[in-house]
Amino acid sequence: MKRITIRIGGMGCAACALKIEEALRKLDGIRDAAVNLVEGKVSVEYDPRRVDLSDMEGAIEEAGYTVLNENIAMAVGGMSCAMCVQKIESALRGLEGVSNATVNLAAEKAYISYNPSLTSVEDLKRTVEDLGYTVSGLEGEEISEDLKPKIRRIIVGFGVSVPLMAMMYLGLQPPGGGISMLLVSIIPFIYVSGPIFRGPSDH
Repeated sequence: MKRITIRIGGMGCAACALKIEEALRKLDGIRDAAVNLVEGKVSVEYDPRRVDLSDMEGAIEEAGYTVLNENIAMAVGGMSCAMCVQKIESALRGLEGVSNATVNLAAEKAYISYNPSLTSVEDLKRTVEDLGYTVSGLEGEEISEDLKPKIRRIIVGFGVSVPLMAMMYLGLQPPGGGISMLLVSIIPFIYVSGPIFRGPSDH
């Protein structure tokens, strides 16, 4: 038995959850299906020898809901003809967790819809590269690790500056006056601006 998580759109109440669970449990090979209405997901325990992802997605869609897969556009190099397109599409669609894969020869891109609980971006890239083609770029990939600290700094900066600006605009003073306001703002300022001041010394 295997377990998969599928994101679902269009659910709004307990009746929706029950309808989806019943639709999935009718499929041969489904042992259990439990919907988390708050997170908009269904967790399914199934026998992959008797039922696959496309069967489950079909049952959900027939019940009137949408399956929310991850979508990615992959730049593929080395293709020269329609046979290349068919070869790549066939290999990608053969991966467990891939709902659909379409290759545009002129744009040199593969458009893939997949379930990240069954397959990963690295699996998709490796499949294409194992066929002898190159993968030079991805659109829709997760935020790279080097961007995450920058995003955190932006959030911290806004989180501190907006309340301070509001207090100044309204003429409010925190306990301790300007000194306490300075202390509240100086630490986030150092955290947010740190890379700027370190920049020259890094080169």
